[in-house]
Amino acid sequence: MFKKGDTLEVSILDVDPENRRVNASLKALLGDTFKTASEKFKKEDKIKGKVTKVSTRGVSVELMDGVVGFIPSDKIPAEKTYAVGEEVSAEVVEIDLKKRVIVLSPIVTKAFVGYR
Repeated sequence: MFKKGDTLEVSILDVDPENRRVNASLKALLGDTFKTASEKFKKEDKIKGKVTKVSTRGVSVELMDGVVGFIPSDKIPAEKTYAVGEEVSAEVVEIDLKKRVIVLSPIVTKAFVGYR
């Protein structure tokens, strides 16, 4: 991302004169991406994103730069599997500002055909 000699604008978090160190943050200047996402996405919005991680707890989906939504395993139909890099369509179920998570539910594209 960066190389020696690059000029960066950062926010100084702390100066430690004893150890001759300066703690700086690049992220502090970028703003809170989760806050931006929570304003952009609303409950029941239909969204598209890419799967970034698949685990037994559920599927992580990148919605925008630095913001990841989560599809819990109990919302995933039994016959559905996901792969990293796959594009998915989902609906926003909940935006939890305290836990900083956007809970999603997959959009079912095939109707279940039952037996008579």
